[in-house]
Amino acid sequence: MANPRINDKRYLPRWAVRNRVFYKLEQDPRTREGHTRDLSCSGARVRTNSSLEPHQKIHMTIRLNEETVVSLHGYIVWLRVIADETEMGVNFINTSPQTQEVILQHAFEVNRDQVKTHWFDGWDGQKDSSSDKTSQEPSS
Repeated sequence: MANPRINDKRYLPRWAVRNRVFYKLEQDPRTREGHTRDLSCSGARVRTNSSLEPHQKIHMTIRLNEETVVSLHGYIVWLRVIADETEMGVNFINTSPQTQEVILQHAFEVNRDQVKTHWFDGWDGQKDSSSDKTSQEPSS
């Protein structure tokens, strides 16, 4: 089986998680339910039993754990029908840095090794002295 991270060039990676989601569409006051299949600071893949249309604005509440819930706004980018469920890709919009931090912390708790590999892969812990020379201000 191929490693999905090889072709995934996202700056903010997604982590495979299963979190309960409640959501409302912009033009529909009904609260619907689903669950995440993956999650990042910039979007999510969600499965639901509801019929949806792409490009709809969506308000989501994701329960990360028993104590932590995040509220997010976004829009549906793509849809795929799988058996009797609909899977949707959601891009988040105007997500606060605090909410992004909560999501990243959750990802770190769920899969610490994957987070460290993504953010620090190839970093050997040594300071790059060449970048210091180019970033220094000339002295007077």
